[in-house]
Amino acid sequence: MYKVSVVIPTVGENTLSIVLEALKNSTIKPIEIILSVHENNYKLVSKYQSNIVKILINNKIGQVSQRIYGFKNAKGDYILQLDSDIVIESNTIENLLLNINLLESNSALAPTLKSNKNLRISSKNKFKKLGRIILNLLLDGKFKTQPGTITKSSIETLPYFNLKQSGNFKVDWLPGGCILHKKENLILKNYFHFKGKALCEDLFHSYYLSKNNIQLFINNSIVVQHVDNSYIDFSSYFKVILYLKNLYNIRIAYLKLINGSKLRFNIWFIYFFIKNSLNYIKS
Repeated sequence: MYKVSVVIPTVGENTLSIVLEALKNSTIKPIEIILSVHENNYKLVSKYQSNIVKILINNKIGQVSQRIYGFKNAKGDYILQLDSDIVIESNTIENLLLNINLLESNSALAPTLKSNKNLRISSKNKFKKLGRIILNLLLDGKFKTQPGTITKSSIETLPYFNLKQSGNFKVDWLPGGCILHKKENLILKNYFHFKGKALCEDLFHSYYLSKNNIQLFINNSIVVQHVDNSYIDFSSYFKVILYLKNLYNIRIAYLKLINGSKLRFNIWFIYFFIKNSLNYIKS
């Protein structure tokens, strides 16, 4: 029998109730659902405590630190890393277990995240297609980038795959919202030392998993729903600039980690900066 622990770092988000409800309806029941929460937010999650839902109170600050603390206390042979805004299907855990055991033992497996934020719409506009080709050339020196890869600029491509083929696809990075690990493969040291929202932490996590010879896979036929609970305050242009500055510093640290091209990265960041500035002005 598979023993699965679910670890959810949380600050008591309003999406947590539907996430837990989905887990309780799973065809394979977790032996425990660990809510790793800072002591200041305990009251927001105390109502969820049960014989299955365990609340791990700690003084850890940050999503990554809380998740790792949960990992260290998990009892399962398999650990499902889950964010508090990811709603699984009833057969998600069952299918992840089935597929991870088709892979080599040193593997981590993620489902495909379904979200309104990442739906790719194929553009028929020739100018947009040309612009995408030019951007690909600048970032990676290729006309077309492969899904789920890290480009020479250190910027990741989204893990979209040909829907005509289904299965486990090897990738360079895993979105951090939902990943199944074997317990012996967990990263138990904090790899993210930035304050505030854990922007791009999944890139750092994927790097250290790979460094430990853990192979990364995404299955495109296992789909979970991202009901995004994140909030970034863009009420003023000053706050947009603060966000972009923080993102730049985090991205630069990742760039150095993987020895990416700073020139290519700066081209991307200028593009990203202009795009977000224009979006703010339009709104």
